Amino acid sequence: MADTTGVYVQNLGEVRKYLRKLHPDLVPVLRNDLKSAVTAIVVPNIRARVPKRTGRAQSNIRAVSKGNSIVIVAGTGKVAYFGWLDFGGELKGRGRAKNQTITRPFLTKGRYVYPGIAATEPRIVQAAGQAVDKIIKQSL
Repeated sequence: MADTTGVYVQNLGEVRKYLRKLHPDLVPVLRNDLKSAVTAIVVPNIRARVPKRTGRAQSNIRAVSKGNSIVIVAGTGKVAYFGWLDFGGELKGRGRAKNQTITRPFLTKGRYVYPGIAATEPRIVQAAGQAVDKIIKQSL
């Protein structure tokens, strides 16, 4: 007979809240498991979508944990143009090229990050469920 017991999770914030009350030492374990899942599943998918010219834009994409969330960060430092690359708009030149402007059609849903997240959503949901199951087993 199959074991049909389980926990229905609607919000990972809820899980963290109750986990913090029951086993505060397991909260960082859950966060690290979720971050590693996003890093292994979503980040490579987004990197594959980004055009490669020098490789800077691709290598600048990473997952960062902030409170109850895991966020995808792209376009810091020397890749300040990533927002323009992903969403479009106007990019004004600097230095010698200050009179040049490059225009790209604006897309509200982006070209790389949001489509990459949407394409991997079922696998992320599955990985999050596995991480929560692992934490529940460790807490017992």
